[in-house]
Amino acid sequence: MKRASKSAGFLSMICIIAGLAVAAFPTTSLASITYGGAWEPTGSYAFTVDITEQSLGGSLYIYDWGNIANSVKAIADGNISSATIIFTPSGGSNYTATVYNSSGPHTLNLIGDIRFGFYFENATGGTSPTYLLSDTNGGHLLTSTATGMQVTTNANPVPIPAAALLLGTGLIGLVVIRRRRKS
Repeated sequence: MKRASKSAGFLSMICIIAGLAVAAFPTTSLASITYGGAWEPTGSYAFTVDITEQSLGGSLYIYDWGNIANSVKAIADGNISSATIIFTPSGGSNYTATVYNSSGPHTLNLIGDIRFGFYFENATGGTSPTYLLSDTNGGHLLTSTATGMQVTTNANPVPIPAAALLLGTGLIGLVVIRRRRKS
């Protein structure tokens, strides 16, 4: 019984260390994955979005993560090639995202937290909230299979909770071992 307890304790510690390592040292090279999740601004609460490849036509929108209908056009292929987005607190846990592009400043109210999403719109008005995501030097490349657009941004995707899962598994293992020792 003591041998099993030591093995479980060792395994729990490995899970905790692995979870902390994944959280502290995120991968610097990300293969293209399909993504449609939430984003957060960089630590300065400002980020840029730039078009990197022209396509057959389309637009990139930023929207309130809780409400896709609450959106602002950030980039329009052929018309708007770059946007800077500044986030400011607007009371409580709400934020205002101001999108500065060549068509002027546009305001997006983020209700409840600072998370937001991106979606692409093709020339006929069809929308696509998922896209291919890969790392670039100092940012991320979003590639829309629906429009052919490629844009780069220095915003941060909200991490998939792999590190939290590893850390949580290790902590649960330690709790179980401790309870077994007490009884």
